[in-house]
Amino acid sequence: WEVDANGDTAVWLSDLVSPNGMVFDAAGATLYVAQTYEVPNLFRSVVVNEDHTAGAVTELVEFDPGSTQDGVAVDADGDVYVVLNLPGEVMRITPSGDATVLAAGVDFGASMAFGRGEFNGCSLYVTSLFTDALFEVGVGVPGPR
Repeated sequence: WEVDANGDTAVWLSDLVSPNGMVFDAAGATLYVAQTYEVPNLFRSVVVNEDHTAGAVTELVEFDPGSTQDGVAVDADGDVYVVLNLPGEVMRITPSGDATVLAAGVDFGASMAFGRGEFNGCSLYVTSLFTDALFEVGVGVPGPR
């Protein structure tokens, strides 16, 4: 769904099943979307056209069933991060779709964001879905500003 400045809503894209975590790249030209609960568990990118409509949808990564990908963030270099809730992993994904495990032991990781203010700007802070834990995952690159 798209919500405009007046609070009016309209369907922006209807081809994604069970979208969960989402983030735009720094330029607002690509939307990254974690598809959760449906098999296959896909991580996709959506081109944002110049007129702000949804363009081509590309499958970047297919995660193992039950990964339950959740929070998504993007760094200043354009890499994307997604937390896999049940495996407890934070993945780094390049815009071309190369995925590597950045951190493990992030039990039931859910929402995440880059630090600001008193929090390290080159770290992701990840909440836990079922506990009161807050995980700090060093990335080495700041989020976009």
